[in-house]
This record gives sequence, structure tokens and C-alpha cells, in this order.
Amino acid sequence: MKVFAILCLITTVIMTITPLTAVSGRKGETAATTQTEETSTDEKTTEAETTTEAPEAPEEIDVLAVASGNVIKMDFVDYIIGVVAGEMPASYHEEALKAQAVAAYTYAIKTIYNERSSPSPALKGASITDDSTKHQAYITLDRMKEKWGENYDANYKKISAAVKAVFGEALTYNGQIANALFHSISSGKTEDARNIWGGSGQPYLVSVDSSGDVNAPNYSSVTVLTEEQFKKVAKTIPSVKLSEKAKDWVGEVEKTAAGTVKSIVIGGVKLKGTEVRTYFGLRSPTFTITYKDGSFTIKTKGYGHGVGMSQYGADYMAKQGKTYKEILSHYYPGTELVKLG
Repeated sequence: MKVFAILCLITTVIMTITPLTAVSGRKGETAATTQTEETSTDEKTTEAETTTEAPEAPEEIDVLAVASGNVIKMDFVDYIIGVVAGEMPASYHEEALKAQAVAAYTYAIKTIYNERSSPSPALKGASITDDSTKHQAYITLDRMKEKWGENYDANYKKISAAVKAVFGEALTYNGQIANALFHSISSGKTEDARNIWGGSGQPYLVSVDSSGDVNAPNYSSVTVLTEEQFKKVAKTIPSVKLSEKAKDWVGEVEKTAAGTVKSIVIGGVKLKGTEVRTYFGLRSPTFTITYKDGSFTIKTKGYGHGVGMSQYGADYMAKQGKTYKEILSHYYPGTELVKLG
């Protein structure tokens, strides 16, 4: 069947806390992954759309292997299995794995169509890379064996079955392939894409309840910085000027309904929460900064950009008896699940 593609440029970012000696750096997040980082697949999006008509869904996909620099033609099913294995824990419920497979497939299809209409020289003729900081996480069979050890056979069978059960199903909105972003753990509510990247957003990338995320093992994290450590990071931010009193370094904070820091003043400069996340290597843009007794304490909730499907939330919903279709409908409201031919 024919669908239309949304032309979106995604700079994906997945977060990880970095050592204090390099606190301003962080690992990229997949287009969602979040991981996943959120993903998915770190994370700017442009909201420009095209009406490029998409051909029928391909059976193979050309993937640029970053390590070797070679373009590898893969069976599409095998590719999605590798993505799900790289993006979501195999211990998650089968319905959550199916939801992840649909999101991964949707993202891949969108990327293929966009690449055909506007090729990127960096991809060397491929449609996507296996670099999680650029696109989706993907791991090979050898990496799966290394990762899972004696559980390889059982985990592969579980993920393979989930992928094959839904392969070919994609999310669309108004006849166009949806931008199926995802992340690891939300703050308890997912975030509206407009609050993360600006622009007009998408009607299906809005804030929804994901209260099950508060039960995640790594839901919250705490980073404590001395005045000197905080100053070292702050000085890398353009135009920031720190006063003599450290208690005055952090000023007014504006937050969204989901708890994301929309803006915060540091050293007299108004910054986006996503910018502070990058500078300080935080797990998400949902955080608080307090000062006491010569130290700054940064408390962060969630993991990833918070937009689209929460992977932990999907697992929580599945354990409550929800199907993958119900999970996808919840996290991408207004989208339609279609079978590509």
C-alpha cells in the first residue's frame, strides 16, 4: 500500500551520567532511546513535511556499519530483531517487545523513505546506520550472544517471535508514516515534543500519563557537585557570568506540566532544560538543582528525552494486561496502525 512520509531531521540523544571529571559529556540517545534513550534513537526535529509517495515496504534494508564503514544489505526482519535486542531488555513483556518492534519498524521505514527523497552523502548509499547516536541501536548475533550468555537461545526466540508477530505493521498519521520516537523512562508523564525541540510538534507526540515509570529501578538519580565542579561546567556555557556567591548562580526555573525544565537561569543566562541536560550530562531534562553547604545537588527523574513511548511504561502497561496495540495507541494518540504491503 502507499503512504506518505514525514520529513523529519532527528538528532537523537540517549543519556548516561558521566564521571565528574567529564561531566559535560554524555552518550548519545537513540531515536528514542532510548535505551532509548531514550532512544530510539537522542534529538532535534524539524516539522517540515513532504508528500513524497512511499513505495511498498522493502524486504531488505541497507545499513551502514559504522565500525567498518561498509554498507551491509540485511533482511529487514533480522534488522528489526537486532534493533529490538539493542533497544529493549529481553526480560520485558512480549506485548512491550511487540510495541517496540512496531516503533522500530516505523522509524526505519520513515528513514528509508526520507533517505530516498533526500539522500545523505554520509550514509554512502545506505538508508540507516547501526550507530545509536545517529539512528536506532542495533546489535549483531555475536553481540547478542555476548550480552545474554547462556540466555541467548531463550531471549532470541522471545524477541524473534515478537518481531515476526507484528512485522510490517507501522504507525501512520493522516496517511503519513509517523515519527515514532521513544525513550527509556519518563518522569511519570511523557513530554510534548514542542517542549523539547520547539516548532509546531506533532498531534501524536503529546504528554500522556505514564505513572508506572515511577516504579522503574533507575527512575531517579542524584548528582552532587562542589562549587568548583559546578563552576567548571558553567564556564563552558556561552555568556555565563558567575557572581561571588554560589547560592546566586542558579536562578528562576520554568517547568512544563510533565515536570520537564523548560528554562532555567544559570549565571544570568536563560537556558533550555535540554541544554542544561547536555552540559551537565544528566539522564533527562526533568531535574532540580539546589545549593546547600558548598555543594550543588541535581536530582533527575526519568531517562531520555521523554517524548513518545516510554519503554518501561510499555512494559508496565503490558504487565497490566494491555496489548501492544493499546500501548501504541496510548503513547501515540491519534495514530493508525497499518499493515504495509
